[in-house]
Amino acid sequence: AFDAQEFWSPMLVTTAIVSLYYVFLFFQTYTKLYLIGQEKKRRGAGGESNNGPQPGTDWPMTLGLQPYRYHDVDTASIKYGNTRDPLAILGDRTVGNTLEQLVPFLTSLWAYAIFVDPHMTRYTGLLYILTRTAYPFAFWLGSPWILISTIPGYLVIWYHLAATLWAMSTAVATIQ
Repeated sequence: AFDAQEFWSPMLVTTAIVSLYYVFLFFQTYTKLYLIGQEKKRRGAGGESNNGPQPGTDWPMTLGLQPYRYHDVDTASIKYGNTRDPLAILGDRTVGNTLEQLVPFLTSLWAYAIFVDPHMTRYTGLLYILTRTAYPFAFWLGSPWILISTIPGYLVIWYHLAATLWAMSTAVATIQ
């Protein structure tokens, strides 16, 4: 019979890391909207736009965000390909690195939980989530600080995989 309590820890870790991923996505979007707003303020202070008039820009601003058009050349360059603003790069790399590591982490976490020890995932998962949470700060500080976030995360993933392979090979050897 399935015991839901047995897998409470890995499910809690899974929920936490997916929630953190969404926080990073929202941060990425906010950085771009902030930069778009800064660009519009710059233009309002004497800067010029090469995209013609911006209809609808006198709308009441909700939550301090200005409306923008995705097809506007300047908006698109900030939102979808900005490599000149450190804040935009920070948002993009935080999301990108989290996404790059999410599949290996969740795969290794659940394999470890199923075949080795679901309760231990509460500790390995917490360590992993803490290192992910540190990523934007470490990225901002640069090298070697980024290693404080990335290396422990890699070690957690490889620990999960190695322990799972060991448990599986031991089980297979015992059966034979």
